[in-house]
Amino acid sequence: MYPADFEPFERERILRIVKKFITPEGKVVTFQKNAWEGLKADTDPESLYYEPFYQLMRQTLLGWKMAQAGEYQCDEYIHVHVIPENNVELRERVTSPRLKGDTMSEAWKSVLREPGRYKVISPEEFMKPAFTCPDTQSIKSYLQKRYWRKMDS
Repeated sequence: MYPADFEPFERERILRIVKKFITPEGKVVTFQKNAWEGLKADTDPESLYYEPFYQLMRQTLLGWKMAQAGEYQCDEYIHVHVIPENNVELRERVTSPRLKGDTMSEAWKSVLREPGRYKVISPEEFMKPAFTCPDTQSIKSYLQKRYWRKMDS
């Protein structure tokens, strides 16, 4: 998704929505000139209109607002991004020309006020804790055959 692809009314709508999340008491994403050289304006989110950053922005804002509202009794969040190790096209590509970093993860962390809240993990690592339970062997076997072919127990 590219900024030029948006109709003007859609760009305005998105900008209005994003600005609601940019408040002095709790910025979750930095849109500041010192974060990206040559950014058009202090609150210009257009650098995040490129996938996967647009999706990451939506997910981050959702987690932040849910924690802020105390939904499900949570008061903080961790954004876990499960990506297969061999998906180098996603992991090692930065699609937005304004973001800095050699990888998607580095570029995304460069705009977060709290980059430690964003974690990239492989599906195998994500599922390892569940596989220590004896009643999960059937799902482990299925996932190994379908996706990973092998995995350490």
